Amino acid sequence: MALTNKNITVHIGMPKSASTTIQRYFMSGLQDIHYFGAEDFSEGSRLFLQILNQDGLRFNANKNEQALEENIDQTKPVIFSSEFACGLRCPLLSGQVQSSSTICERLYDVAPQAKILIILRNQFDLQKSFHAQLLKKESTFLDIDKFTLDSWMEKNINLHNQHWPSVFDFADYFSLVELYQSKFENVHVVLFEEIIKDMESFVNDDLFNFMQLEKKHVRSPFVNKVENIRYDTSNIKVNDLINKVSNILKKRFGNPFGKVDKDQKERLISNIIHISGKIFPGKRYTQYDRKHELFIHDFYKNSNQQLAELLNKDLSKFGYPV
Repeated sequence: MALTNKNITVHIGMPKSASTTIQRYFMSGLQDIHYFGAEDFSEGSRLFLQILNQDGLRFNANKNEQALEENIDQTKPVIFSSEFACGLRCPLLSGQVQSSSTICERLYDVAPQAKILIILRNQFDLQKSFHAQLLKKESTFLDIDKFTLDSWMEKNINLHNQHWPSVFDFADYFSLVELYQSKFENVHVVLFEEIIKDMESFVNDDLFNFMQLEKKHVRSPFVNKVENIRYDTSNIKVNDLINKVSNILKKRFGNPFGKVDKDQKERLISNIIHISGKIFPGKRYTQYDRKHELFIHDFYKNSNQQLAELLNKDLSKFGYPV
């Protein structure tokens, strides 16, 4: 039995597209609603994650829907949010999810009346950001000089050629959008490169209206906290350079600048990358080896051309491979 609530929003990604910022500083702070997903550890979130993660041999749709009903006040707005809901499968990433088609079917069974939010980001930037964030997250055992962007690409191309899940598959945007439009009546597709120019207006106006919220649901207007910035390998290298210079200065002069907070330093570097991305959205893929750039272009171009026609947007100006 599907949920009867008439105001359900499902945010399915994409990853590396402001998801954490929106979840942490907007969705999880709303009041008098049900929010299930990232930054929430309630029973409702656990049940929502079952839809994304649980193997078909163990997943019981009726049991899951019944448990969700017991955890939801049907009179309140409901928000499900996880970038993994797009069917993200990424090598070296702990935990895997079901396919995008399986997740879509399960979500439709639970909430056929849901509004679907999909935020897309050009695939050139997306792949670079995955690589750089992996280095940052797992820097204790991955060497940036050895685990280069080229080696990351080769690893995923080999997986793709052997028909294993790779980091390329889930970012076939046209297929993803078409899949959800075939099931749900209200699918809102947004380009990350457009909203990053003014995140606050997007969240406080566009997203607020799409989710059919009321003023009573918002404690205070969203303010962009620049969370999980689009890491580039240059970001990590600049951070390493600052550390080396700082250590040299400490040895020679003690510590003339006083104690520099690690989070403040990383925030400064991230803000520089963030600002450059706002000025030149979708134009940062010059570090690719030529053959890898061509691979990404050829892999996504047909899908993106169909997407451009569907959305009536010129995706090339944002760096999408077309």
